[in-house]
Amino acid sequence: MNAPFGDGKVAISLMRKFTDSPINAGSLPFAGTALAFHTLDGTPFTVTYAVDAEAKSPTTGTTQ
Repeated sequence: MNAPFGDGKVAISLMRKFTDSPINAGSLPFAGTALAFHTLDGTPFTVTYAVDAEAKSPTTGTTQ
């Protein structure tokens, strides 16, 4: 699904909590350029996150 964002569009995905526990916690591998967090009903919440990244050289799509 796409949503308007600025002068373009972004791909969106709905993620739901992993358990029925009252403590919402989890881990989600992600590759992309942006994340946005919100609830479906607008309930306030707190997000804590960490970034673990590895810089890679760009590729040109050709083989050598």
